[in-house]
Amino acid sequence: MSDVVDRLINGFFEYESEKLIFSVNKIEASIVPPESFDGSFLVNSRGGSRVKGKVYSSCMRISGLTEEFDGQEFEIKYSFDSAGLEPGAVVKGDIQVISEAGEYFIPFSFTAVRNGGSSGDERVKNLFHFSNLAQTDWSKAVKTFYSSDFPALFDGNDRVHYDKYRGLSTDFMNEENVDRFLVAIKKKQPVEFKTDSDHYEFLNITSDLKCALSVKKTTWGHIDLFAKADCSFIELQKNRITADDFLGNLYNMEFLIREEALHEGRNYGRISLSAEGEDRLVLTVTARRRTGRDLSKAKNRELKILTAKLMKQYIAFRMKQINKAVWIKESLSIVERMNALDDRSPVSRLYQAQLLLMDKRGNEARWILEHVEREMRIKQKGEELYSYFLYLAALFSREEEYIDRMTAEIREMYEKTGSFRILWILLYMDTDFARNAAKKLSAIREQYKKGCHSPLLYIEAYNCFASNPSLLTEITEFELSVLYFAVRNNKLDNELLARLLMLSEKLKFAPDLLIDILNLAYKLNEDDEIVRVLCSLLIKENVTDEYYFEWYQRGVGKDLKITRLYEYYMYSIPLDHRIVIPKEIIFYFNLGDDLSYERKAFLYANLIRHRSRQMEIYEASLDAIRLFAQEQIEEEHIDPNLAYIYKHVLVVRMITPNLSAHFIRVLFAYELAVSADAVNAVVIQEELKGEKKYPVSMGYAYPVIFSHNYTVFTEDAKGRRTLVDTHKLHRLMDDALYLEAIRDYVSENSGFILYVCTVRNRYVYVDRDNVEYCRLLVESEDVIESYKSDIRVGLMRYYYDNNEMTTLDEYLLGIDTKKLRAKDRTEYTDYLVRRGMYEKAYETVTKYGAEELPAKICVRICSQMIAVNDEPDGMLVKLAWYAFDNGKYDLLTLRYLADNYKGLTRELRNLWRAARRFELDSFSLSEELLVQMMYTKTAIPDRNEIFEVYISEGFGSRVELAYLSWQAYEYFARERLASELVFDEIIKNHQQGEALNDACKLALLKHFAEDEVSMTPRLSEMLMSFLIEFLHRNIYYNFFREYKDIMPELSSYEDKYVIEYRTNPANRVVLHYLLEDSESMNEVYLSEEMRCLFGGVFSREFILFFGEKLQYYITEEDGNEEKLTLSESAGVSEQISGDDTSRYHILNDMGVAKSLKDESTLLELMKEYSRRDYFTEKAFSIL
Repeated sequence: MSDVVDRLINGFFEYESEKLIFSVNKIEASIVPPESFDGSFLVNSRGGSRVKGKVYSSCMRISGLTEEFDGQEFEIKYSFDSAGLEPGAVVKGDIQVISEAGEYFIPFSFTAVRNGGSSGDERVKNLFHFSNLAQTDWSKAVKTFYSSDFPALFDGNDRVHYDKYRGLSTDFMNEENVDRFLVAIKKKQPVEFKTDSDHYEFLNITSDLKCALSVKKTTWGHIDLFAKADCSFIELQKNRITADDFLGNLYNMEFLIREEALHEGRNYGRISLSAEGEDRLVLTVTARRRTGRDLSKAKNRELKILTAKLMKQYIAFRMKQINKAVWIKESLSIVERMNALDDRSPVSRLYQAQLLLMDKRGNEARWILEHVEREMRIKQKGEELYSYFLYLAALFSREEEYIDRMTAEIREMYEKTGSFRILWILLYMDTDFARNAAKKLSAIREQYKKGCHSPLLYIEAYNCFASNPSLLTEITEFELSVLYFAVRNNKLDNELLARLLMLSEKLKFAPDLLIDILNLAYKLNEDDEIVRVLCSLLIKENVTDEYYFEWYQRGVGKDLKITRLYEYYMYSIPLDHRIVIPKEIIFYFNLGDDLSYERKAFLYANLIRHRSRQMEIYEASLDAIRLFAQEQIEEEHIDPNLAYIYKHVLVVRMITPNLSAHFIRVLFAYELAVSADAVNAVVIQEELKGEKKYPVSMGYAYPVIFSHNYTVFTEDAKGRRTLVDTHKLHRLMDDALYLEAIRDYVSENSGFILYVCTVRNRYVYVDRDNVEYCRLLVESEDVIESYKSDIRVGLMRYYYDNNEMTTLDEYLLGIDTKKLRAKDRTEYTDYLVRRGMYEKAYETVTKYGAEELPAKICVRICSQMIAVNDEPDGMLVKLAWYAFDNGKYDLLTLRYLADNYKGLTRELRNLWRAARRFELDSFSLSEELLVQMMYTKTAIPDRNEIFEVYISEGFGSRVELAYLSWQAYEYFARERLASELVFDEIIKNHQQGEALNDACKLALLKHFAEDEVSMTPRLSEMLMSFLIEFLHRNIYYNFFREYKDIMPELSSYEDKYVIEYRTNPANRVVLHYLLEDSESMNEVYLSEEMRCLFGGVFSREFILFFGEKLQYYITEEDGNEEKLTLSESAGVSEQISGDDTSRYHILNDMGVAKSLKDESTLLELMKEYSRRDYFTEKAFSIL
């Protein structure tokens, strides 16, 4: 860079510097910490010239930079280190190129992102962004949710949702869980589905009917519905519905009603939309065919109802619930209605005839029978009705021979058809059945085996058993059905019950129907024997359902001697029962151990609750209860009854180190009631790694939770999870009673330590009581890293605030900085600085960057590092510049930067200003600035101020003369402004004997030609010497004529018209001109190349006389391109100048006078011209 000084002093200037072309305008990239980004870009010189320069960057993360270059085309390489950045962080800066072809900077922006290979979306910076993504691109949101980098979003206020994410992200790519997560964090509402109505009716259907219903969703979100109909007449067009099926918020659900699948009357069906086994929308549909008013169907329906009522009256009569008169009366009323509905029906007429016969109204009955036989042709109505008719006819006749004949005929029809109705008639007519009850039962049993369960036969069978209980010889399904029918109708004779109980005792197992019979029988007859037999049967069947507890309770209450009665009493007792357990049972179980721990806990808890009533047995059992409690704690068992026992009997002296290891889990147990049958586990998420699952048993789960900040899920067999409101859990024990007793024994238990160290809302508060536990927690492998970060910061603050500096120093040195978050690393560095650990702080900053670090801390680090060693250190310079650029510095860092920082001119200018404010010696920095400005041709507004300061601190340097030359050239050749200081210093240097180059001389001549200043003799002498020098070199500029007062010789140039044109001296400049006069008509332009006198100022001289007109234009050739740049014209004024100092002016005035026909003036001018011409010829001679 220093060779520019020599070039400028020696008068080698560049009118236009080379320009650089970059392959990139800016650098933007995403990077996954802690990876490095290696990149490069190409630089070319626009004009193809060779260019030198250097490359800098003040960013601490940029390394491997191409430091310098020299060539026409070159590559600049760089590497960006992202260590210490967190996803979402953006680092901005630039790469600076300082070259002969100017100063340039390429801005860069590196964004730290999560691992792109995990399918995450880089646009998602927080949960709000994620919610927006889910609305616009659900599939992308699902991939992002299950990506490995998604947990990085849970920072700041979003950290409270991390456990929800942990619990709902275990089932990979489960879209429903993504929706549940968004609902859980209140970024959306659950999707609900609605229709205009929940019931739709379609009537008058004559053919298959296409139907459509509009289903509206209430919000956006995941939708995966399964549609189904519970009937055959509804056929859904689509069985699976997703979000894609909705147009906006509406889905057009189409279905078909199949006409052939409809039965008469109204058809009812349901359409349900379900998700994961849960109905989300249920609609009812009613469909009916088109039909006229069909009276016969209504009549038939009423006839069926009346028949059922008639049978009900008959059963009541036969089971002796009503007497004969009532039965006849009510039944006749029913039959009359049946006749009114259908007077052509033989059935109701036969019913009526039987009732009349039973009421001893034989004549009326006979008339009906005759009518049925004659008018209705009963014989042709089928065997069953005809048999019924014959039965009634025999009943009316009562003649033995007729009855036998009718019986034979009916038997024949029974053998032919096997009808149970004909059998029922035979039971009354066939004397074999009347004499032999066993035969009757056998016939009924055969009908039962065929599937007949008619009350008519049940009645007959029961009467057989009731009249002769000895017929009940076994207990089969038939006997149980008959007896169940009887007992449901409030009928079971004592002897038959006794027979049943005797047979039941012999059974190896108890049929459910038998238990139901005995249960109902006890309501009819509270016989202790029923209790004894039923309890025995239940015990045989190992029945422990709570429903049957009342039987075991009755057995115990009646002091029945039944083997294992006490056990089954306890097995079946509801665990929330508040009765007082009899002391016999308590004594019994104090001697044995046949109960599960849950039942025994209930037993002892019951005794403790009611000890005031059973104090003697309570005191006798207390030792056993304590031993039981200790055993259950060692097994880590807990439920409400156990918790009650522990609270009552557990004292501090019982708590041993071994017991404490188990008791800690009991102490922190919670109870959660689970109502959903499908749930089989409860999942807990807290600050410990992994998750904990607890089984659901009998509708309850007992999770162990140490943290104040936890999340609870229920899980079904398919792994589907649902978030649970934590308010539904309740703590079973109060830790305040036992915490101090176990503290010393469980100090290494991660869960206990977590409890001691945390408060709600995930805030870590380190105090004197838990500081050691916090230290253990941060070193534990069981705790999630994000929570450890909070603890680390809390520990640093505690040690510092409590003046435990030795401990703080030891702790700071032991922290693994890789595990710190960016913001925590900032605080860590701050504490290092406070404790004077500057080398450790500097090491941390250089490794992980200073983006999050306050500038004032950076200054302290820099000052201390510089004080130890002020040798140039690239990273230290960058750190010092980072602090300076953010407005923080001190004297030491400022001096260090002034001596070592390299960068853009404007940056050096800012540094120079700060140095001036601190009254630092800025000579070297000023010189560096001036040299860099000249090297890069960069002009800044402060350049003259910098130059003034520079020359005030040291005069006569070559840098000064080079700067003056540069400014002089810019002023003269480029016509740019220059300060008076520049001209004063040029004069001063000349007066001091410095040799000035042409740029300085011409700049002075131009300056004083343009500015009206009074010249001193010394100044005039200096300027005249410059003029003489240039005129001798045949160099003349138009502004020279301004000096004719001090140099009369310049008058000889007054007849010259000089065209001056400024451009790059490397260009070829061609003048195209046409010289016209009043007499010539020449219109051909002449061309000639203009001469460059100095610094890009081209010129061409012409002598013009009155009447002549010069028209011209100028073209430039830059390489192969020619362009017109200027077009002008010139001539001589038509006014008589009155200036008689030169023959040129006299000639022009003569031309004007002639054109004005001013002959007298013309004659005088001619005389004057002759005199001067003669004098010149005589006075001067050619040398």
